[in-house]
Amino acid sequence: MIPGGASLVRKFDSRVAVTSVKRAERGDQLVVRMYNQSDVEVSETLNFEIPVLDAEKTSLLEGLLELDRDEPAVTHGGQRLRIPLGPFEIATVVIAFDFLAPKE
Repeated sequence: MIPGGASLVRKFDSRVAVTSVKRAERGDQLVVRMYNQSDVEVSETLNFEIPVLDAEKTSLLEGLLELDRDEPAVTHGGQRLRIPLGPFEIATVVIAFDFLAPKE
């Protein structure tokens, strides 16, 4: 929970399980790990109370990951993040938020 009783993140698709939410090993990003429990491709949408600047799928160790499908997409003015997942895919998504961005 964040101050005021609001949730930091909400998910929508019952076929997807969020298995971990933590701070990234390097930097000021948030890491969300999720698992598509179904045998079909799905697109999970995460809804955030704090505006998202950017997101990318990484390896389990939060390193570079070569992908042959769509990357996560920030929508609704940064309030939502659409994450495509293949059948039975386990995904690690590193998310940068507006309030954590360095100020110039």
